[in-house]
Amino acid sequence: MKYYVDDKSVYLGGWDDNPPSGSIEVPYPPEDARQLWLGDSWSSVPIDLASYDAALVSTYQAAAQAMGYDSWQTCALRAYRPGPFEAEGTAFYDWMEACNAQSYTTLAAVTAGEREQPTIAEFLAELPPFVRPANEPA
Repeated sequence: MKYYVDDKSVYLGGWDDNPPSGSIEVPYPPEDARQLWLGDSWSSVPIDLASYDAALVSTYQAAAQAMGYDSWQTCALRAYRPGPFEAEGTAFYDWMEACNAQSYTTLAAVTAGEREQPTIAEFLAELPPFVRPANEPA
């Protein structure tokens, strides 16, 4: 069996006979059909949006739990609501919005070909840090 990509380096499959017209033979198939042929090896497996979303939500959850909340939702519900946790909830909510804005900026740059797709670790490192307001309960 021989393996082939198209002129955009997209994997087409394996054929014993009669590969698609204009296809280019490669020495071995990719581990994942979403990988692109780079001339001498396959690209890394693209990370899907669900993985970035899960990493973002995990970051929110960890930050909220570090402040004693059971979930990021409980913390964010305190935003702009009069009470002893208003400043903390508002700061948390605004931080989440800043993280979402940064995430969409990253996605747009990747989609436009302006930058490489980041790893999950790189993606998270680009997010703004959460700064807990002073004079809040610990």
